[in-house]
Amino acid sequence: MTSETNSMNNTYSSKLSSIEDQFKNLTQINSQIRNKNTELKQSINELKDSFSLSYKQTIEDLEKLIEHISNKQDLNKNTNKLEDSEESPAMLTKNNLVFNDGSKFYKHELQGVRTFTINKVLGDNFSFSIKINKYDTSHYCYDVIGLSNREIDENKGYLGQEYGKGTWGVGPSKYIGEDGKNTSQGQAFGTGDVITFSGSNGVVSYMKNYEHNDYSYNMGTTNLYPAFTIYAKDDEFEILD
Repeated sequence: MTSETNSMNNTYSSKLSSIEDQFKNLTQINSQIRNKNTELKQSINELKDSFSLSYKQTIEDLEKLIEHISNKQDLNKNTNKLEDSEESPAMLTKNNLVFNDGSKFYKHELQGVRTFTINKVLGDNFSFSIKINKYDTSHYCYDVIGLSNREIDENKGYLGQEYGKGTWGVGPSKYIGEDGKNTSQGQAFGTGDVITFSGSNGVVSYMKNYEHNDYSYNMGTTNLYPAFTIYAKDDEFEILD
């Protein structure tokens, strides 16, 4: 009887031990599942954050594109009005520009930055061309040609960058300065190139060697002056209009 009882106890103990082992295994599996769930939740949150950033950037890019298209439409609309007017476009855009010394030529007499304007307001609709007779490419600084809503004559800064809003310009290394910062979305140019600037009711654009592009920028005013930032000694510019 005792032997039979012992045998049964051993059997029960063995089964109990097996159940305990299975329980431990289930506990481990449950812990692993929880860990996997935590990792999955973290991955989902990371994916969500990444998507949110991408979505935000996409919205900002779309808003910039809409603004660019709107500015271009305004420029085309104003250009069509100009073409439909009874006055000759040539009469409307003729500026008779000269540099402030009365000459059509400007030669930079110093080595160092000078930012200045031609002190003549261009008017609501204008177009003028600047030929780059000489541009020194041996230095890291650069020249900028563009527009300003105020008169300037200082030995510092760059149009569209340090001078902030109200100034705008393009430079030889695809530089475009606008809203107090610069981008590299423009067209490269150098010695011998002709840069033409046009404006209609505050929306301005430019061409290199009379080839059209899709760029335009709203200056927010028609009270504009031709403007320059020049760096290298002997760099030379010529007004063609």
